[in-house]
Amino acid sequence: MAMMDPLVVFKLFFNLDMPKWTVIFRYIFELMPSFHFTKIYANITRVTATHITFGVLVWEQGRAWRYEDFFLEEQGVFTTKDRYHVYSFYDSLVKVSHVSLGYFLLALYFDNIFSSNRGTS
Repeated sequence: MAMMDPLVVFKLFFNLDMPKWTVIFRYIFELMPSFHFTKIYANITRVTATHITFGVLVWEQGRAWRYEDFFLEEQGVFTTKDRYHVYSFYDSLVKVSHVSLGYFLLALYFDNIFSSNRGTS
C-alpha cells in the first residue's frame, strides 16, 4: 500500500535531484503498463482524496476531478528540498497505450515466427 501513496511514487520516480543513473530504472518501469496505472491512480488520488500537505503539515480536502486535471503537469518541492516534475494524466494514458500496442505487436510477431504453437499433422 505504501507504493500507492502519490508522494512515494513521485519521490521515487519523478525526483529531479536524484542521481542521473536512476533515470534508467524509471525507463525500465515505464515499459510495464502497471507502472502507468499506478501513476494514473496517484494523479487521481492526489486531486480527489483527502491527503496531507507536507509543506505545512495539514490535511487538505480533496476536490472534484475537472477536465483541466487531465492535462495538469505537477511540479513542486518535497520537504527534503528535492524538486519533482510529474507528467500529466493524459501523457500517462498515451504512454500506456503505446506500451500496450508495442507488446501486442511483439506478441503478433512472435506468434508468426515460432511455429511450435501450430500443432503437427
